[in-house]
Amino acid sequence: MDGRTWTVVRLFLVLFVTMPLLSGCWDRREMEQRATVLGMGIDLGNARIVQKNPPTRPEETHIPFVQPVHLTVQIAVPGRIPLGPGDAGGGSSSGGGSSSLPVWVLSAEGSSLNDAVSQLQQRVADKLFFGHLRVVVVSQDFARQGLDTVTDYIRRNPEIRRTAWLGVSSGSARQFMMTAPPLERVPTLYLLATLDQARQLGKMPHDFLGVFESKLSMKGREPVLPFGDVIGNDVHIAGLAYFKGDKMVGNTNIFQVAAYMELSGEKRGGYSAMVRVPGSSDTVVWQIYRRRTRIKSDIRNGKPHFTAIIHVDGNVTEKSRHQVNLDSPQVIEKINQQIAAELKLNMQSLLEDTKRRNSDIVGFGEYVRAKHPQYWNRFVQTKEKWEEMYPDIPIDIEVDVRTHRVGMSST
Repeated sequence: MDGRTWTVVRLFLVLFVTMPLLSGCWDRREMEQRATVLGMGIDLGNARIVQKNPPTRPEETHIPFVQPVHLTVQIAVPGRIPLGPGDAGGGSSSGGGSSSLPVWVLSAEGSSLNDAVSQLQQRVADKLFFGHLRVVVVSQDFARQGLDTVTDYIRRNPEIRRTAWLGVSSGSARQFMMTAPPLERVPTLYLLATLDQARQLGKMPHDFLGVFESKLSMKGREPVLPFGDVIGNDVHIAGLAYFKGDKMVGNTNIFQVAAYMELSGEKRGGYSAMVRVPGSSDTVVWQIYRRRTRIKSDIRNGKPHFTAIIHVDGNVTEKSRHQVNLDSPQVIEKINQQIAAELKLNMQSLLEDTKRRNSDIVGFGEYVRAKHPQYWNRFVQTKEKWEEMYPDIPIDIEVDVRTHRVGMSST
């Protein structure tokens, strides 16, 4: 083979290899061919219905019974999603009514989450697309039985983003998908805005789906999730749901969320509280705006010992009477001491609750792993062993409160 022939052969081989790559997006799917899922609610299914269903394949006869899943999704209706504050959506010209709703809410039940999605797909012409899924709500009853099936499905689905919010509802998760607050035509976007706003105001930790999965894999820390409820058409964030492994074992009240954020080192603060001025019947409203947390650990008498040192900065935003003299350093110091005592009691209450349920949501076990690896490797080693030890671990709390501003008028 001469040189010219060899050149032609090589050119042909190059064209043969590259031509399939230049044929465009072979797996493309247009937006009009997708059913975009914005929100997903997961409840326990009706066990009796699934048990009555006969196996469809011979190999299914040996599959043990599992708790069925009731899945509810919000699907965006093309042309009816508002694009801005003044946009009512393409379907509003008819003057409202169910035909102009921007989302389509559908429910289905299956023996697993994947099976429930398959049941939904049979009722929707276009392929369900989870690339824009923003919120997943799981009912409390479901979460107490474990979220391993939910997280397993999410991890295996490449379309679902890890930045989506995962939360727990005190009642039915389906109710979250059906709620339509008047401030937002798309219920999922309203729920998303509520959670994002709470995080930006320092009232909620940024524990989204990816953070939950990360904490779930830690040996010395348990995950938390936002815990909410629906009252009428109002979405209410009631606290945090905390877990032992993948199973929910309890929930905090709204005040204990602040205690969790202080112990966890969340810097941004947004909570306010009414505080009685010691030695008087007057009260002031004090709002936190910054936190700094330091956890010290050592081994005493063969057991880990922790000291949480927390600095809190805030301002006086309101007072009940004019008799309170905020120009006095003695009065400000009394207020600081009163707030420090109440914050300490709140944090101790949270730790006692989590110790009763063997759920180390602050992550003291991770400090043992990082600071005292020899102790961990010899006496702990596993997540289950740390869960057993956690209730007996002594934790001291020191709180330092500073008031920086009292407003334009101190009288």
